[in-house]
Amino acid sequence: MRANTDISIHTAETETALFQQLVLDAEHQADISLSENLESYLVFLLQRFHKNADGLYEPLALKYLHAENRSGRCRQHELRDTGDSCLILAGLFPEQAKQRMVNISYYVRLGRSSYHALACSLKQSHAQLYQHVCHGFGAMLDVLHTIHGFTHMQNILNPIDAYDVWQQTGSKHALSHINQGRVATPVRSHQTRLI
Repeated sequence: MRANTDISIHTAETETALFQQLVLDAEHQADISLSENLESYLVFLLQRFHKNADGLYEPLALKYLHAENRSGRCRQHELRDTGDSCLILAGLFPEQAKQRMVNISYYVRLGRSSYHALACSLKQSHAQLYQHVCHGFGAMLDVLHTIHGFTHMQNILNPIDAYDVWQQTGSKHALSHINQGRVATPVRSHQTRLI
């Protein structure tokens, strides 16, 4: 992925409006149209991590396991934070995976599992949102990869990570990366495992 050389500077009256414009620009460049719920979720996620990125430094698998042993609001809060941290790390800071000696697909599996577990523990209206986030993980990841590409010259995904992410989420970005160095036709398994 090449860095976007036509970077524009946006101004807005609120921080939320700035993040919304960033997400809209990334959607346009990636040729993705997120649902209103996913778009809003991503905007507020970026805004939250812009103010406080502490959750990105915690051991996420331990946080997930700890959340599974809790109940009520504490469990829900920790599952959401784990899923959100995984989405941000896989999308905006993929180099962290290499430093932590894991694949990006590790964050994808853990993040989707966190959102799925959260959806299963909530009442119908809120459960639908997190189930939607779980299923839309790949599309949101593509938007975040595009945002990452606005300022970084190198490819985010190596071929193995691209294949794994595409298998798990159907990511358009990962598939296009696979097709760039194509020596074979990728086939997507319809079995999707959460963790």
